[in-house]
Amino acid sequence: MPVSPIFPGTTFPLEPETTPRQHEDLGGIPALCHELHTNNISYIELAFPLDVLPQEDYLWLPFFGRAAISVGLPGMDYAEVSSLLAQNVGGFNFVLQTGSAAASNNGTPFPDGDTSIQTPSGTFDLAGRDWIIYRLKCLDEKVDPSLDIILRLINEADFHDSRRIKDLVLEMKNQLFSSLAPMGSRYALSRADRIASASMQTGETWNGLDQLLFSSRLAQMDTDEVIAKLDYLRKAVSSGGVIANLAGSSNALRSNGSALAKRFGRFGPPKPRLKGVSTNADTTDAVCEVFASPSLQVGFAAMALKAAAFDTKMQVAETVLGHHLSTGALWEDIRMKGGAYGASASSDGLERCFSLSTYRDPSPLRSLDSFSSILKNQAANFLDGNELVKTIIGCYARETRPRTPSEKSATDFLRFLSRIDSGYRKRKLERLIGISAEDISAALGELAAQQPFGKVVITGTKGAEQVAKALGTEVQELPV
Repeated sequence: MPVSPIFPGTTFPLEPETTPRQHEDLGGIPALCHELHTNNISYIELAFPLDVLPQEDYLWLPFFGRAAISVGLPGMDYAEVSSLLAQNVGGFNFVLQTGSAAASNNGTPFPDGDTSIQTPSGTFDLAGRDWIIYRLKCLDEKVDPSLDIILRLINEADFHDSRRIKDLVLEMKNQLFSSLAPMGSRYALSRADRIASASMQTGETWNGLDQLLFSSRLAQMDTDEVIAKLDYLRKAVSSGGVIANLAGSSNALRSNGSALAKRFGRFGPPKPRLKGVSTNADTTDAVCEVFASPSLQVGFAAMALKAAAFDTKMQVAETVLGHHLSTGALWEDIRMKGGAYGASASSDGLERCFSLSTYRDPSPLRSLDSFSSILKNQAANFLDGNELVKTIIGCYARETRPRTPSEKSATDFLRFLSRIDSGYRKRKLERLIGISAEDISAALGELAAQQPFGKVVITGTKGAEQVAKALGTEVQELPV
């Protein structure tokens, strides 16, 4: 184990923990199999590509996912299906996943635009795509009946119970509206970051203010129109092919693989994404937006800058910097002096985005100014040796934290789809413990010299007018 130059006499494990992975072909569909000790529980993920759909369908996908796992089947109402799930399935949900693909693998660059990944089933367009992932967990002995139910829901989900659909629409709207106050910083961040990449824009479409506004429009639509759209999406999504991810004992993997091949082999592998369809933001120009909600007594501020390139020393320096700012300068200036409940900074190298945000902030305009001044002041006088040691230890602990078997499997699956390999993870750990104050200062200098590409404030009506006037923009009213 190499010794870190700033930790004399201390060694750090630099080999990242790896999850055992075996690639299989299950009746024509590619699959990742992870042999793990799971206490006789099987974990199965089925990922269907969503970028086979036109961009105008993207706003509908969060509601489609909710509805697809929360309705009945032909000849069975929701109560009956729910009871059947409870008898056999330990957990069944969905996630919408988007993310860019790493540009290199084992140090070898990919040709520009090449998103193909080789599997035992063939070479397919898999890297950096948008997915709906159905996640199932159940006892090993319950896999067959559980997969039978899941297969029927994916193929035959019955959206024609108008009352049920209305309830789901209102449930989603109410949940999103009630999330604005406790999750306002996430909404502000998502909005500010959306220019960084196509994946960031997709994240805003699915999880940001775009989705909150859509839920309001959805509640006003005719129920028959909603049902027709859900029927269309069910057929379109299931026709896009599938890739599977499994975790369990060696015996469970063999039997579960056979069960999946029998039921899902006919779906085929993921089809290529639609050409010419992009979920990029409407503009690549810098955005400055102010949103007003009469329900808010405090505000949320976010600012985004271009981060360092993926798999570089500067990227790791920005990771350390974000951790330090969150627990140091931002906390002292924005929390202690400005009165906000919290403030944070983080760097996403894959999406090239460095983000700063505040939580329950009485002075979001002041915080936007503080973001820039903190970066400039810290660049001139960064942390001493003791602070750097503590920050690196915090970052190292976060990178190497233990994970449950289900987390290991799901994380490895997403790394595979993003082409993030163990070589990159090892290089990141090596760079992390070898980082110096000079490296952090260089990262600070790069960020401090930039003009932000995104600034967003969400606050109450009166405060929004003042912020918008100061920033030279218009107030956008939120229906909540």
